[in-house]
Amino acid sequence: MNEIGSEFWLSSLPNGSLEGSPKWINSWGNNVLTSSGRGAISLLLEHIKEEVLYKSALLPSYICESVITPFIKQGYTCYFYGINQDLSPKKESLNIYVKSKIGIFLHMGYFGFPTNNNIIKQITQFKDKGTIIVEDLTHTLFSKYNRFNENDYYVASLRKWAGLLTGGFLASKTNIFNRTLSEHSAFFNYRKEALIMKGEYIKSNNEDLKEKYLAMFKAGEIILNKDNNPYVIDGLSRTIIQKLNIKNLILKRRQNFSLLSALNNIPGVRSVFSKLPNDICPFFFPVYVEKGREILRNTLIDNKVYCPVHWPTPPQIQLAKLISKNDVVLVDCGYPNFLSFLEDEMKSKGIDPNSLTKVLITHHDDDHMGALYEIKEKYPHIKVVSSEIESEYISGKRKSLRLLQAEEILKVMPEEQKQFGIEFCETLRKVKPVNVDIMVKDGDNFDWAGGCQVISTPGHMPGHISLFLTKTNSIVTGDAAVIENGELVIANPQFTLDLNLAENSLEKIISMNADNYYCYHGGKLVRSATR
Repeated sequence: MNEIGSEFWLSSLPNGSLEGSPKWINSWGNNVLTSSGRGAISLLLEHIKEEVLYKSALLPSYICESVITPFIKQGYTCYFYGINQDLSPKKESLNIYVKSKIGIFLHMGYFGFPTNNNIIKQITQFKDKGTIIVEDLTHTLFSKYNRFNENDYYVASLRKWAGLLTGGFLASKTNIFNRTLSEHSAFFNYRKEALIMKGEYIKSNNEDLKEKYLAMFKAGEIILNKDNNPYVIDGLSRTIIQKLNIKNLILKRRQNFSLLSALNNIPGVRSVFSKLPNDICPFFFPVYVEKGREILRNTLIDNKVYCPVHWPTPPQIQLAKLISKNDVVLVDCGYPNFLSFLEDEMKSKGIDPNSLTKVLITHHDDDHMGALYEIKEKYPHIKVVSSEIESEYISGKRKSLRLLQAEEILKVMPEEQKQFGIEFCETLRKVKPVNVDIMVKDGDNFDWAGGCQVISTPGHMPGHISLFLTKTNSIVTGDAAVIENGELVIANPQFTLDLNLAENSLEKIISMNADNYYCYHGGKLVRSATR
C-alpha cells in the first residue's frame, strides 16, 4: 500500500476552463480567489490600509504561522488571546484587550466546529470601537451554522480541502475588491508537477517518484513562505473548485470522522469533540493524548493513517528560556515586530519580561535576531550574547551573509520572480543591528538551566552556536537541525551557506545522544522518537 501523506494528488486534469467563483464561495459575499490563504490575508491588509484605525492585530494564540506572517510583514504589531482546552476563546484573555487600540480582530472555529460562538459580547465591543472583524473560515468552510453579523471580512485557504494547485479567498458582504492580481507562476508550476507526480506514485507505488514529488512540494512551500504577496488562483484550480462535488466532500469527511472515533477506545486518548452535529463538516479528527503521543502517532502512520500536529507553536516563538539564580536567558527572538509576541509568551509561562537578563543569538538570520533591536530599546539592561563570528554581522560591522546570498540569487532570478527577490532583499536590509555585549565560544559553560555548555555548530551560518543543557541532557539546536517527519535534518539546505559543515554539525549533535532536542523550526523531539 502507498504512503498517502498530507497532500492531495491529481490523477487527471479537468477538461474545459471555468471562470468566476462557485456558488458556495459566492455565499460569503463579494470575493477574490487568491493563490493561498496567506495571500488572501495580505490582500485584505492592502485593501484596508486606509480604513484600519491602528496597525495592530489580535489573533488567537493557537494558530498557524502562515496566518501571522502577513501581518508581521506589513508592519502590524500582533497580540494573541488565549484558547481553552475545548478550543473556545478565553473570554478573560479577550477582555484584557477590549480597551486596547486593536485595528483587526481575527477569530476562527477549529476543525469544522463553531468553537468561537461564545464571544459575541467581546466582538461587539471591538466592533463599537472601530476594530475590523475578520473570520478565518479555513476549518469551517463547509459547516452550516450562523456566523456573526459583525464580521467585516472572511478569509480562507482552499488547498486543505481538495487537490488544488493554488487556492484561497477573501470575501466581504459589503465591500468590493477591484484589484487585479497576477499569477504566482513559480509556486503554481511546482505544485502542478508535484500533484501530478504524486498521482503517478499512487498508481504505481514507485518510490523514486515519492522522493521527487516530496521535493517539489517542499520547493513550492519554500517559495510560498518567502513571498506573501497576493496572487490570483490559477485557472486549473479555479476549474477544479467549480467542479467539486460538495455533498460528497461533506459526506466523506463525516464518514472519516465517525471511523476515527474508534481512537477513543485507546487508553490515554481523548477526542476534542465527542459528537458530530448534523450541520458540521469536520476538517480533521483532533485528539488529546495524555502520554505516549509519538507511540500513537507512529502506530497510526504504520497503519497508513496520517496524523499531523496542528499546530506546533509558531517557530518564531519556539524559544528556549534558560533560568538560573542570576540569569533569565532568551535564545533567539524572532522577526522584527515580535516583541509583544515574546512578552505575551513569557507572561503565559509566569516570567516577567523585566526579569530577562540576556538574549543569546544563535546566528544572524532575520527570523532569529529580528526583534533584538526592539528588545534592547525597551529593556536596555539586557545583554546580547553570540559567537565572535556572528557578532560581526549582528552588530552591523559586516554585511549580512543572508543578504549577500539573496542579492546574488536576485541577479539570476527569472523576471517573473524578481519582484519577490527585491522585496526579500529589502526585508533583510530593514533588520536593525545591535551591539553584542558578550562573545562565547565552543565549550564555554554557564549555570543557566542547571548547567549549560556552548556548542559550535557552523554550516547554516559560519558562527552558528547551539546549547547543551547538562542537567536535562537536552540540546537547543537553533538552525543546526530542524524536525521533519520525526527526524533531525539540516535546516533549509538551499539556504545553508556551507553544507559540509552543516552535515558535520548535525552529526555532532545527534552523536551526543541528548534526551531532548529543542529545534527552532519543528519544536521538541524526544530521543525515544528517533530510536
